[in-house]
Order: sequence, then C-alpha cells, then structure tokens
Amino acid sequence: MRSSRLVVAQVVFLILSLLLMSISLAERVEAQQNFAGSLVPVAGLVQYRASDAQEWVTLRGRQNVRAGDQVRTGADGFAQLNIVTGIALDIYPTSLLRIGVMQQRAERGVLISIEQIVGKTLSRVDRALRSEDRFQVVLPTAGITVEGTQFWSFVAPNLHAAVLSQVGEVRVVSTSGQDTRVNEENFVFVDLRLPEPTPSICTDELRQSSNAVLVNVPFNAARESAVRSFLADLFIANQNPNVRVFMRELLGLPARDDAAMSAEEDQQAVQEILEAIRNFDISALDLNNFLARYRTYWLSTYRAALSNPIAPITCGNMQQDAGETAGNCPNDFSEMALCGNNICETDRRGAAESVVNCAADCLPPEALAFSCLERSSQVFGLATEVPRQPVGGPLSSPTPIVPVGTVTPTPSQ
Repeated sequence: MRSSRLVVAQVVFLILSLLLMSISLAERVEAQQNFAGSLVPVAGLVQYRASDAQEWVTLRGRQNVRAGDQVRTGADGFAQLNIVTGIALDIYPTSLLRIGVMQQRAERGVLISIEQIVGKTLSRVDRALRSEDRFQVVLPTAGITVEGTQFWSFVAPNLHAAVLSQVGEVRVVSTSGQDTRVNEENFVFVDLRLPEPTPSICTDELRQSSNAVLVNVPFNAARESAVRSFLADLFIANQNPNVRVFMRELLGLPARDDAAMSAEEDQQAVQEILEAIRNFDISALDLNNFLARYRTYWLSTYRAALSNPIAPITCGNMQQDAGETAGNCPNDFSEMALCGNNICETDRRGAAESVVNCAADCLPPEALAFSCLERSSQVFGLATEVPRQPVGGPLSSPTPIVPVGTVTPTPSQ
C-alpha cells in the first residue's frame, strides 16, 4: 500500500516538474522572440536572399524577412522594409542591407538592428519608442540610435558614410568612439582611410582610423573637407541625370542636356562636375539651404523618378531572358564598358550599374565591409544569435569586371 502511494507521489512529482519546466521554457521563449519584417518591392529590381541560401531571388511581391537575410536593389530598384508598426525603411537604388536583429523581449522591449553595407536609406520611426526599445542602423564605421525620428543614412562604395536628419534628432556613434547628435541643421560625415592593398579584415587599428565630423556652421577646414568628400561620394556612388542636374545647380554650373551629348562631351561634363567639386568654395555654402535641397532631392525629385515597373522574375541574372527589355530590366541590358571606372553609373549612356551587376564600382570590398559590420555590432553591444555567412564567403553573385581604356579619376586622385 505504502509502495503504491510512493509510486503515485513520484508520478505526481514528475508531472509537476515537467509542467514547471514547460512553463519556464515558454516564459524564456516569450521573453526573447524573433519576428519577421515585410519587404515590399516598389519599383525596378529588388532582390532578397535568405540567410541559409546561396541564390538571390528577384521579388515581384511582398516577402517576409528575418534576421540574417539580405536585401539589395538594382540601378532602378526601390523597396520598403516594414519592421513593426511605425518603423520602416525606404531602400534606394544600388543598396545592400542585412537584417541584424528583430527580437521582441518581454522585459526589455523591442530590439531591432539593420546592417547597411552600402547605399542610401531613409529610416522612418513614426512611433514613440519606449525606454526599453532599441532601434539601430549599423554601418561599417558607425551606429545610429534613434528615439523616434526620421533620418537618412548613406554608405559609399569607399566605405565613407553620412547621416542626415529628416525630422528630429539622432545619435551617431562612430566605431572609433566619437559620439555626436545630428539634427535638421547639421549632418555627420564619417571618413575611413583605406590602406593599399585593401585589407579583408577590419582590424582595431583600421576601425580607430575612422573620423566622424559633425558638419555645422561656422565652417572650419575639417568641415569643409567633409562637405567636399560628401559631395564627391554622392556623385560617384549613384550617377544619373537627376543627380547631375542637382550637382550642376548646387555648384553653379550651367545646365546641359545629357541626352544631346556625344560620348566625348559626356565625359567632359563628368570631369567638369568633379573639378567643380574639388574647387567649390565650401565656406560660402548656405548649409541650411543645402540640407533642405538635399532632402527635397531624395524625397521628391529623385524619388519621383524611381517609377520603373517591378522587374520580371528572371531579371538580375545578367542574361537577357524572354520578356525582358531595357525598360523593365535595365540590369541585364546594361552597357558594361563603363564598369571599372570608379563611378557607379546607375543611368548613363546605356549603363545601369548597381551592386547587382558592377561590384567594381558600386560595392565596397565585401569581406572588409562585412568584417567591419561584425566589429560595429560588437562595439554597439548587438550580440546576435542568427547564423552568419563567413567573412569573404559568397555574399553576392559573381560580377564581371570589364576593363576600360580610360579610368575616370575621382576627386581623391
């Protein structure tokens, strides 16, 4: 009898133990729960790659994205990444991003990080974040923390970076430890001097060499140099007729009809803009007016031009498939003779270059960029549990690099 009671007691104890263990496990799962964002192609070529996949997929409709997934856009691509209610990113042409962290933590709020390898994004945080919530955009050389605002982040193929506010204030911390606040009357530019040959690992020494400059008035030598580098990066990272008009107006150059130019005249026009940037009197620049024009350009002028139809499912493979045209898939019809001239021509004389088809001009050294992102994530305390592709692995599709006869010099040359 006592033996039976003992067995019953042991069974009850075991059941209660299992129940308590399941409750504890459920609480731990609830305490840190990963969730998905929603990626929507709006125009042109938008591609997605899952963290466990090797191939890029061209999107025709909404796609769920999770930690570790990557997103990239072609020369005419524009996409929107909706993360949670009130937090979204607009992703502009020739951009490459990776989802870092998307976690709902019961006791510590939402943790979101987006890793921007290259390109232009507008982050829109239109909700009041709680003190325990954290939304961060991580760049190879800086991290951006927000508390309810809208801001532009830009990474050039040379790994220079810039952050501008659209609405409100953002905090920018460089990987070298510089901590700045950006509002609508200034911007921050992060310079990174890459040694030759370009390394594949982001060392502490390289990370500490980055220099963040808060550009405001009055100008000094460092701020003037930052503005000049920023203008050159904007022109070189995404050259198209709209940015050429913007630059010519800003620099006081006479208007020119790009479509009517010969190849030689077109090359002269590009050199004219680069030379004007080198010689531009930054001290006379009205910074507030420049920032207002910059916002209008990206949010209205250039944004309105991104109206190409969503690319066919076959677009982006560097082959001209049935149903594709230069209009609905410029990526696969791009004139490749300009690839390798140190300028990412998203729309110039038949060239439609981007991170998809011209890594030489449009993409930073990938192994170094991803290595620096890993370092940034560590610096900013963004330890993640998502699978990572090894540095130097197959992060993008093979891209032909076509040598050109004359390399266009950049302002730094």
